This record gives sequence, C-alpha cells and structure tokens, in this order.
Amino acid sequence: MRLRAADGGRHPFHSLGGAVPNPRTSLVYEGIALCRKGNVGFLLAVGEGSAIGSAKTIGCGVANEGDVWDFYDYKRKASARMPLGVILTTAAAGSEMSDSSVITGEEGKVKRGYGSDFGRPEFAVMNPELQPF
Repeated sequence: MRLRAADGGRHPFHSLGGAVPNPRTSLVYEGIALCRKGNVGFLLAVGEGSAIGSAKTIGCGVANEGDVWDFYDYKRKASARMPLGVILTTAAAGSEMSDSSVITGEEGKVKRGYGSDFGRPEFAVMNPELQPF
C-alpha cells in the first residue's frame, strides 16, 4: 500500500508491504506508526482483500485514539478514518466496496471482523480487462 504524506515534503510517499491472507495486527500497528511519524494524510491500498482490510484498519487506528484492536474486540466503535482509496488487483475481493474488514490478532491468534460506516473507501478502481476472469 502507498501512504501519502500530508505535508508534501521531500518524501511525499511511504510504502508498507507485507499484507498476507488473514492480515495481522503487527502490520496494522506498523502502518499506524508509519502514518503518524510520516504525517500521512491519505492511504492508497493497492492489492486484494488483505491489503485493503489492513489499510482500512490502519486508517481507523490513526484517526482514533487507543488500541485499534478494541474495534475488533467490540469494546468501542470507530468515530473516524483517514481518507482511503483502493486499486484492486484481483477479481471479486469485495473489500473495495464493503464497510468491513477482517484482521487476525497476534495475541491469541483470533480472527475478527469489524464493520462501520468508516469502512467504505472514498474510491475504488478496477480495470475488468486486466482481471483473470
């Protein structure tokens, strides 16, 4: 995923790779820290469902105080999310349109979903001619 610095400084983009099936909280926490340190103002998820879900979670983690896992543990609800765009690279992920994401917590290896109005990206791009139908 590409992370755009809000200040447009010398390093206006940051990359964070490593999204895997059943995306992990470790990548999410790394992304949250990178966004905060790099003054990131926009997320662009490039990939499939795991990359998109990770970006949704990172966006909520940056925009809300406290531990982002609390949303997946149903302790509280998100009140905001960073702006997010999606470039879908695989057919039929569904994450590009849904209001939810699924993340696997490292501790206890618990896989949980969370849905909210902040789950839908501002835009999603998919070129059907490039999809393996």
